[in-house]
Amino acid sequence: LGSLTNGLQMFYQNSLTNLPSGVLLSNLTNGSNMFYNNSLTTLPSGMALANLTNGQQMFRDNGLTTLPSSMTLSSVSNGLQMFVLNSLTSLPNAMTLASLTNGTQMFQSNSLTTLPSAMTLPNLTSGASMFKENSLTALPSGMILASLTSGTDMFNGNSLTTLPSVMTLASLISGYSMFKNSSLTSLPSTMVLASLTVGQDMFNNNSLTTLPSAMTLASLTNGSYMFRDNALTSLPSAMILDSLTNGTAMFLGNTINTTRYSQLLVDLEADNPNDGVTFHGGNSEYNTTGETARDALIVRTWTITDGGLE
Repeated sequence: LGSLTNGLQMFYQNSLTNLPSGVLLSNLTNGSNMFYNNSLTTLPSGMALANLTNGQQMFRDNGLTTLPSSMTLSSVSNGLQMFVLNSLTSLPNAMTLASLTNGTQMFQSNSLTTLPSAMTLPNLTSGASMFKENSLTALPSGMILASLTSGTDMFNGNSLTTLPSVMTLASLISGYSMFKNSSLTSLPSTMVLASLTVGQDMFNNNSLTTLPSAMTLASLTNGSYMFRDNALTSLPSAMILDSLTNGTAMFLGNTINTTRYSQLLVDLEADNPNDGVTFHGGNSEYNTTGETARDALIVRTWTITDGGLE
């Protein structure tokens, strides 16, 4: 198969358990569904797939536990579900995925504990469920994810305790459940999330005590369950939430200090033009100034749940 460039569905849904050592597929560009739903546990040690651009579902539903050390996938732009539902515990050190734009579900439901230190994913735009349901505790220090627009479920179901200090997520629009059920205690100071509109469940069930001082969430519309079950006691002073339309359970399980929470209510009443918003302030209490603003919001058919008047 040395000259093969298109392997579309070539061995789709067979019962292959191994490949001949000479099958390197060095000229393959399209591997879409090529070995989908087989029983492969290993690949030939020399299989680098240096010219592959489309790896969509190429090895989906096999039993791979490791990949060849020479496999860089440096040209792959579409990795949709490429290794989903395997048993990978690690990736080759040389695998940077520098050309990857679509990583949707690429490594979902494996057993990864670490990622290659050089994996920064500079061109990734869709990382939806890319590493969902693995066992990652940390990410490469240079992973900025500056081009990412969809991070839906990207790291959901891992055990992350920290994020790279350079991670900005500057282009992120949907962060739905992105870091749900991790163990984060803080976020990088560079993480402003200025473009984020969907933050639903993004940091649900972590251990955050503070947020970056520059985080405003100015574009956020759906913040439901975003910070549920954390340990926040304050919010950045510039966080006004003036675009928010859904704040259901947003701060449930947190207790923002009275002065800051009261100011948030004042800002919401003055700067958020939306009516009929559901908002949860957790166990936070408000002062008399906050009470006036809160009452005005309720007149505008807001539904607000919090800890009440101090």
